Amino acid sequence: INVSNIYGLLNLNRDILENFALQGRLIENNVETDRILRNATRKLKAIGDRMQDDGKRPEFNQQSIEEVIEKVKREANGANEEWALKELRLVSYYMVRLRNEQKAFDHALWLLENNWKDMFVNGLMFFLMNSWNICADNLLIGVSELVKRRLINYSGSIKRYLILKRQTDLLEKAGPVRLATILSVKNISLEDAPTVLGYKASSLSFPYFSDVIINYFKRKQEIDYDEMEEIFKKHSLDRTKKLIYAYLVEKAEDSGDGNFQGAVVRSARRILGDINVSTTWSPFIGATPEDIWQLNKAKDLIVAWGARKTVDAFFDVCVQDPRRRKCWLEFVGNIMDYRIVGSTSVRTKLQSNTEVAPLLKSCYIETNSRVSTTAALVLFIKDKVFVEFSDVGSLYIYNSSNRVIRDIKRKRNLDSTADLKDTSIGMAIDQYLSLIHISEPTRQEAIS
Repeated sequence: INVSNIYGLLNLNRDILENFALQGRLIENNVETDRILRNATRKLKAIGDRMQDDGKRPEFNQQSIEEVIEKVKREANGANEEWALKELRLVSYYMVRLRNEQKAFDHALWLLENNWKDMFVNGLMFFLMNSWNICADNLLIGVSELVKRRLINYSGSIKRYLILKRQTDLLEKAGPVRLATILSVKNISLEDAPTVLGYKASSLSFPYFSDVIINYFKRKQEIDYDEMEEIFKKHSLDRTKKLIYAYLVEKAEDSGDGNFQGAVVRSARRILGDINVSTTWSPFIGATPEDIWQLNKAKDLIVAWGARKTVDAFFDVCVQDPRRRKCWLEFVGNIMDYRIVGSTSVRTKLQSNTEVAPLLKSCYIETNSRVSTTAALVLFIKDKVFVEFSDVGSLYIYNSSNRVIRDIKRKRNLDSTADLKDTSIGMAIDQYLSLIHISEPTRQEAIS
């Protein structure tokens, strides 16, 4: 048979086949083809991103939500109800509404398990992602165990369920810590942490990722403050920010490194605000006794750091007395709070110290005088308030309830530093206070 006849019998184009390799190279090098392929790739990626769950809760009618939650409560107390699939799906998303009623919460879990549909995973995962470290552990464990049991037996093809099925240990109490380890070991970006669970990166805002973020930065030998602050733009939970800075403050204190302490303070101010006020370190929702202890310790250390700088600056600018400076610097660890009272002129001089300038926003009380060189350092130690005056080197000690001093923390202005002198205390006290300035052991006894 003639070869040319074979091409005809098979209905093939002889020229194309004989030049197939050349045609392939032309396609490979064709700019338009390359552009089409790139566009197709982008579209496929966009479709994949849309298919990936962002963990958001679907829109439900508010009346329907209330009705279904009340229905769960009624049945938990003995009523017999009929349940539609859409009602059970709604229950899965709103388990948090039952967090304060254990009986109803347990019944809701029973309802879902006994009428199980794979779609309930989405709602229960929404509860876990948004309630971690906020709801009671026993509630989280109950939901987590149900999801894990169902995922282990899952045989469908939904991508996120299959990812979760391989990562059910991340739904346990220690799951976030394990996830932080996975990120470190596999060199996965912290921003991509949600993708390990099959969620979009934008889901980093969920409370579940609080311990992931905390433990991720705890594992760092050196903190990249820019990276950390960028993460806080995507995850703004108070718990995360406060516990990270509480950890960093303690670590910086242990290091004794002034540069480390300064870096922590500057970053904390940018994120938390005025770190020298107690409210900044107040407990967050769901704080444990250990969390509260860590926050209080960080607050005390920050006050001590600020007090050290403030005492040093006060004696540098207002009182050139090395003995008195040395004495108070030894007691900065006992100082619970502090204020400086002085004129506009004194404030301007203190502001030239870049480390002290930010502290003045919350600790400086300005007098009506603009040029007076007299200033006072007010130190709160236990239930006493110590007032050092710069003019004659006198020290007044008050009970915190004394009328002269009791409202001083709330004030931002005074007529004069003389307002801090209670002349009714008498000469005997004046003589005793003079002894404190002369005799260091006597001063230490007074403070302790």
